[in-house]
Amino acid sequence: MTTIEEDVLKKLSIADLERANAYAKDLTRGLQIIRSFPQGVTIFGSARLPQDSPYCVSAYNLGKALAENGHAVITGGGPGIMEAASHGSYDYGGRTIGLNITLAHEQFPNPYLTDCITFEYFFARKVSLAMASKVFVFYPGGFGTMDELSELLCLMQEGKMPKMPMYLIGETYWKGFDKMIGKMISLGLIAAKDTNIFHITDDINHVVEAANKIGHPKVSENFYDGFREASSIEKDAVNDAMSAISAANEEAADVVAKEVPTEEVGNIEREALVEGAETVEEEAPVEEVESTEETIEDETPDGVVEEDPPEVVDDGIDEAIDDEAIGEGIGDDEASDDDEASDDDEISSEEAAEEEAVEEAEEEAVEKETEEDE
Repeated sequence: MTTIEEDVLKKLSIADLERANAYAKDLTRGLQIIRSFPQGVTIFGSARLPQDSPYCVSAYNLGKALAENGHAVITGGGPGIMEAASHGSYDYGGRTIGLNITLAHEQFPNPYLTDCITFEYFFARKVSLAMASKVFVFYPGGFGTMDELSELLCLMQEGKMPKMPMYLIGETYWKGFDKMIGKMISLGLIAAKDTNIFHITDDINHVVEAANKIGHPKVSENFYDGFREASSIEKDAVNDAMSAISAANEEAADVVAKEVPTEEVGNIEREALVEGAETVEEEAPVEEVESTEETIEDETPDGVVEEDPPEVVDDGIDEAIDDEAIGEGIGDDEASDDDEASDDDEISSEEAAEEEAVEEAEEEAVEKETEEDE
């Protein structure tokens, strides 16, 4: 695995933490605001359709009918289908909530909203649109509408949220979608019962009837409160994961708050190395090294003077070596050896001559004494 510099990891960690905090802030704010009104009917659809299109006319009539029956209308807060549904509810005096979002092309809230929230992130907006609703309605739309539709279908299919009424308005338009669903069933990609999650119709009265059947929950109540997934094992796993994420976020927040230097952030390997170094120092303290040096000095024979080693002077320059110079040096050494051998031979000859002279003198003395005795 490629090792990334610690300062880069630290920057990524802080950036991720800041991003996570921004996500949480956007989502928390949205959930807090939707708790201020009872769950209503969320209407999805294109922002590009003109107000005189048949789908926008239908959405206007639906918004008005819902207001007449006391149901709040929740939309994305923009133009097109969203504006038409809000307009119908607004004209009757109903409550219209727009969950708008900041976009590159600056989507402005439509003028028929009694309440408006602006989000930074799509996912926080989608969660809030779902949590605010007891019935879902989909008019024709583009990628954004299909994204919201497919996510809600998946969540209901997998039991991640309660199966709430869902209506796709416009039989002609949704015919292609229904055909694609049939293809999925034939290939075994989904179960036939999954088609019970949604209903395709042109009659907006089905939506009003479903909302009336559910009734008008209190502001303090939400159908998603207390909802539990079918699998308790999965729920426990999710809880454990959330606890781990929460602990990690708290730890990261402490790091950022204390402005800990890079080398102290999550550097487990360095801590291990430091601990190892401390262990080595404990095993071989300085005192023991000094005592060892004293022992060596005591073992030095008396009368022997230790000489400091000659200093090595390194001028940092590489010297060229001459093979001939080396040869001449060797020849000089051999010549000096011969001279020393000659000197030794001369000394030996002189000593031998002296010894012979001494012996001759002794012999002469002995002979002289003998002659005198005679």
